[in-house]
Amino acid sequence: MTRDEIMRIYRTHVDAELAHDSARAASTYHPDGTYRHMPTGLFFRGREAVRMQYAMSYVSFPDQSFDIEREVLDGDTLVHWGTLKGTTKGAFLGLPPTGRPIALPFVAAIEFRDGAMAGETLWYDMLTLCEQAGFPFEAVQNASGEARRRLGA
Repeated sequence: MTRDEIMRIYRTHVDAELAHDSARAASTYHPDGTYRHMPTGLFFRGREAVRMQYAMSYVSFPDQSFDIEREVLDGDTLVHWGTLKGTTKGAFLGLPPTGRPIALPFVAAIEFRDGAMAGETLWYDMLTLCEQAGFPFEAVQNASGEARRRLGA
C-alpha cells in the first residue's frame, strides 16, 4: 500500500472514532482485522467484534475524545500517541461508572494490508486509568479476566 492510501484509511478511521461511529470505525478494518487491548488482555477478531469493542468504549466514556500528539508511518505500520480524554459515565468492564474525568496517555500501533487496517494494538498504563477514574486496580484486573473468559480470549 502507498503512504497516501494508508493515510486516507487512517484519517477516515480517526474521524469515525472521534464521531463515536463504531460501525464506520470498524469498516476501515480488514474483514479479519484485529484489535488488541494490551492493558486488559482483550483481543477482538473480525469487523463485528472490533465494532463491538468501539461501541463498548463509547458506553464507558460517552464524551471521549483524543488528541494525537504524533504519528509515525514505517512501511505498513503506523504508530501514534496522544491523550484520551473523557468521563467515566458508563460501566467499564462491568464496573459501575464513577463520574470522574480521565486524561490518559496512550500509544497505538496500526498495521495495514490489502487496503484496510489489518490490526491495531493499544497500550496505556492501567494504574493511571484506575487512579484517574477511581477504579480499584484489583477490581479491574478481575473484571478483565472475566471479560477474557467470556470472550474466549
